[in-house]
Amino acid sequence: MPRSWCSARTRSPASSSPTTSRCDSVHALGRRTGLRISATGGTAHRGFGIGDLVVDRVAGQTDENSPTTEDFVRSAGIVTGASGTNSTLNDLHIHHNQISNTGGGGLKIRR
Repeated sequence: MPRSWCSARTRSPASSSPTTSRCDSVHALGRRTGLRISATGGTAHRGFGIGDLVVDRVAGQTDENSPTTEDFVRSAGIVTGASGTNSTLNDLHIHHNQISNTGGGGLKIRR
């Protein structure tokens, strides 16, 4: 089976040195996301800053045709979205990120 992994390097405001996190998966190719921000519950969610990340090697779905359409839609380096009546993401600022080697796309912003 294919092996996929993702890593994210961030800098905290109080520190100049980056921190690194890593996740491993040995599952078949499908829905994969480096970072996902989702709003649910019928309310507005606000004030997200997504910056200074390195997202690399996220082996998401690359086939946008059925039956994998939904996996493709939700596969990317960074994905944002809202689901449900009256659920919204407001004041979302995505900046200074490096996204590479991702199946499905680099950045997907959905309503």
